[in-house]
Amino acid sequence: MFGDMVAFDRVVGSPEFTAASIGALYGVAAESVRICPFERVLTVKVSMPRPGASSGAPGDRDVYGSQQHFPLADLEV
Repeated sequence: MFGDMVAFDRVVGSPEFTAASIGALYGVAAESVRICPFERVLTVKVSMPRPGASSGAPGDRDVYGSQQHFPLADLEV
């Protein structure tokens, strides 16, 4: 989520913000990374397959995905 359109555009338009670079951070193939910008609400959703249990299934350790954003902090845009 971004505070203004300038920040949103900077990240979405960055040559570093790609499926390949995000896949490398998470150890998944670039082809499985989906980047979905939602300009109307200044938000970007990044999704990829999760290993193991699906969300809410027995054995799922992170139902809300709240721990998944940390590797993105290493991405310079």
